[in-house]
Amino acid sequence: MAQDYDDAHAWLKAIELTECIHKLTQSFFEHEVHGLTSQMRRASVSVLSYLAEGRGRLTSCEIHKLLRLAQDSTYELQNHLLVAKRLGLGCKEAFEEAEALGNEIITQLGSLIQTVSGGVSSRELAVKS
Repeated sequence: MAQDYDDAHAWLKAIELTECIHKLTQSFFEHEVHGLTSQMRRASVSVLSYLAEGRGRLTSCEIHKLLRLAQDSTYELQNHLLVAKRLGLGCKEAFEEAEALGNEIITQLGSLIQTVSGGVSSRELAVKS
């Protein structure tokens, strides 16, 4: 990928986030296992998967697409965290940790996306892919 340290750092943060989400969702009600628990865990693993897949890609367009998908999965997870928090599931500290990690990952991915795209617009990248 364009900046090995940055994408490796984002991947390591995504590992932390996945661990945090698994610990957080362990405290959810059993009937949530097939609801928010599953959605949150899958979204967190998707972030990792897209970043890992992006490391094996050769073109900027492919890398850009996978970074965007990783960022989208992080936004999806942030949404699930909001819903779970509003429903009173989990503890405040775990939510704060997960939200902070998610925000950090979103910022890192935004920087990587800018670096990979090199000023090329999203529309131009979509046409090239």
